[in-house]
Amino acid sequence: MGKSLVCIALVLANPGSYKRMSVQQFTKATAPLGTIELVKPHHRWGNYQQHYQDYHAMKASNENICKAVCLNDLEKKLNQVKTTVISTTNTIVGQWYDEIKKFAPELNVKVHHGSYKSSPDYFNPSVTNIQDVDVLLTVNTTAPPASFVRLTFHRVIADEIHQYFIPYYHSQSIWGVTATPFEKLSSIFDKFGQQTRGLQLSHKWSMLSYAHATQETFHSFVEAMNVFMIRHTKNQKIEGQENLKLPPMPKTSINVAMTTNERIIYNQKRKKIKFASVPRALTAVGIDTNLDQIRNCTLSSNKLIALQKDYELLLVKDPSANIVIFSRFTASINTLSKFIQRAFGSRVTGYWLRSSTTPKKRHAAIRNFQDPNNTKPKVLAINYKTGQCGITLTAASRIYLLEPCILRKFLQEVCVFFSLLL
Repeated sequence: MGKSLVCIALVLANPGSYKRMSVQQFTKATAPLGTIELVKPHHRWGNYQQHYQDYHAMKASNENICKAVCLNDLEKKLNQVKTTVISTTNTIVGQWYDEIKKFAPELNVKVHHGSYKSSPDYFNPSVTNIQDVDVLLTVNTTAPPASFVRLTFHRVIADEIHQYFIPYYHSQSIWGVTATPFEKLSSIFDKFGQQTRGLQLSHKWSMLSYAHATQETFHSFVEAMNVFMIRHTKNQKIEGQENLKLPPMPKTSINVAMTTNERIIYNQKRKKIKFASVPRALTAVGIDTNLDQIRNCTLSSNKLIALQKDYELLLVKDPSANIVIFSRFTASINTLSKFIQRAFGSRVTGYWLRSSTTPKKRHAAIRNFQDPNNTKPKVLAINYKTGQCGITLTAASRIYLLEPCILRKFLQEVCVFFSLLL
């Protein structure tokens, strides 16, 4: 739904306009807080128990110091900087960078992540003053520089909020954005401080799971959520106009038969599956996890042949057609990469994104795949988990799912023109 573009527009429409701190003020604001450097004790150390207790005592002391200072600074609006922090995943930090450079080249954007160390826009606090930065791109698993602990940022945007990451940057305005449906709402409520206070969203949500939940209970939750969340849909109208006009999405299921040996292995694994009757096990996530053990043996040889034939027909119609192939399993992507190389040779370029693929290689693969100047047909294989983290894949003419996915609604939210290979 264009969330990155909306966020960029927000930065441009409402920039930070705080008075720049003097050198003396900035030096004081970024000075160490007097916390103790911690070294986690090792079980081989002598008197390990005492080291362990001392470590946790010092850690608690550090946390209390930071909390007291930071909350005071935040409440009093001290040490404010104009910067908007955008925290995302390491898979798409490069995509955010490209979008900002394309649509808002006037913004000074820096990236605080190791994959950009060789880039002139890599953020090094000893070289660049954060007060000169309009947008600081970072990754939700990357700790901020220690000198930032007392700074109050103009805005923090937590991308892919369905993964329940809130970055360690202080701001009075925190936006959580995602294009992916999420289930564990209580985790979101806890991160935003709505577990037991404020709107009491966690309590209202839990009330809906009881058998005696009423329409009144439901409307109470929805009203509270409307304060907390803005949800855009394809059918939404803004000022009487359709929010997003998309053509119908054609979907095709290609049925394939396993070989005799593949069917025997599949049936053996299928007999071992047992579903618990507890409600938590019957959620989409619970069922999806349970079915993993049989899905990872469904990449039959006939399925690969069917994929090859379908792509060949597509290339006849469009010689530069790009495709994306989703799979749940790394083993399937490995098998797929060898098959595509054998079947198509140098006619197509393949990009294989596994969980072990480094961020730098992921960024390069996505950029190359989406490069409009490269008309050679391309194949991008990626797993479901990586694919549901905001990757824009509109350069694809067709998308294949190698296995059925209970949680595949995310694909329908972000992509156009699919063919499902089940």
